[in-house]
Amino acid sequence: MSVLALDTSSTSTVVGLLRSDGALFAAADRRGPGERAGHQERMLPLAAELLERAQLELAAIDSIAVGIGPGTFTGLRVGIATARALAQALGCAIVPVGSLRALALSAAVELRESAGAEGLVALTLTDARRGELFAAAYLCADAALGQTPRELLAPRAIAPGAIAAMIAQARAQAGSAALVAVGDGAGIVAAELAHGGVSVPPSTSAAHLIDGGALARLGALGEPEAIVAVAPDYCRAPDAEATAGPRGGVRAGVPA
Repeated sequence: MSVLALDTSSTSTVVGLLRSDGALFAAADRRGPGERAGHQERMLPLAAELLERAQLELAAIDSIAVGIGPGTFTGLRVGIATARALAQALGCAIVPVGSLRALALSAAVELRESAGAEGLVALTLTDARRGELFAAAYLCADAALGQTPRELLAPRAIAPGAIAAMIAQARAQAGSAALVAVGDGAGIVAAELAHGGVSVPPSTSAAHLIDGGALARLGALGEPEAIVAVAPDYCRAPDAEATAGPRGGVRAGVPA
């Protein structure tokens, strides 16, 4: 199965490709803090670049995998709308992938040499703005190189002050696996993570970034959904609706 994967949950535009022979290809447009995301300009050119490197035609793609967040409102809508359009045009399957789960697998692959026999628990933390973090925890057994990271704590939006309780919950389920915090939100709560005994890779480590290869691998392992059913998982009301209703588990659709 050949899988083309897209993620626009952050300011980075991430693209991955899994060829039917198992070869992985990845590319990304990384933006620094405060820089405007370039999803609309860079996503399809990056996909074309990977197809050329893999010597594949777009028509040969069997499945489109797309990151559904949590993440930025506009970014998720752009990525999911593009993935849905591609799947419809190609007549192929579309597979939603949790962006924090993809981050966990990316970290597990990057840190596999330092992971113990029990693997690691990735505490994934990304900056949700509005004074919050998007957070989740995944068990990446044996560095999760051949399987989907197992969700221990579901994605949620939390205040930085709640990170200590989340660390305790993750540690209670981690067993003997090491607990590692990854994502651009780790630096926001660095003191709390250190106090809780959670290791954090250096800020320059690729463990803090979603890798297109990991995203494509999760797409191959995931279950397809109907095109119209694939929608962003914001984990809270979008910014424009922040005062319009209760928070938590909001899934808003993308117009067809």
